[in-house]
Amino acid sequence: MTENREPLRVYVAVDPAKILRCMWCGLAESETWKRTKYGTYCSTECFYAAEASGFLCVFILEVVLTSVMIGVATPFPLFIGLPFAMLIFSPCLVWARVGWSRQKSVPRNSRRNETSSDIALLKAISSGVLCPRCNANIDVRTIGEDRIYRCEYCGASGTIEVVKTH
Repeated sequence: MTENREPLRVYVAVDPAKILRCMWCGLAESETWKRTKYGTYCSTECFYAAEASGFLCVFILEVVLTSVMIGVATPFPLFIGLPFAMLIFSPCLVWARVGWSRQKSVPRNSRRNETSSDIALLKAISSGVLCPRCNANIDVRTIGEDRIYRCEYCGASGTIEVVKTH
């Protein structure tokens, strides 16, 4: 005898201000987050785009300080030692150039509203959504745009509603 049960609804309260977003493009979900002391980025591409000016500043500072050091500490003329210093620190200039090209391909905050905000908020939660029938964790990363879940433990299914708190 099978029972006709009404589909279960799960309500999830989420504070949108506490959702992790990429510091450069604003994306709320990523498979590979890159965390630095300056911020969190969804990809290496966004990290290079955000830090392009920093790489250039490091290059200029190192060239200036190295030229002063070469001028004071060695008997070589500055025009002999400076090309070697620029060659040593040229990777910073290359990273800055890569960052500028990334800034053109992924503009700042360009992906902020790429997905439905409710789905993005729901997928940003790592755990804490329980099946109302058996209290097993529901993997919210597998929920699609229709917001239908299926419990892998007891087989219950239903919809998940996101309630935004402020």
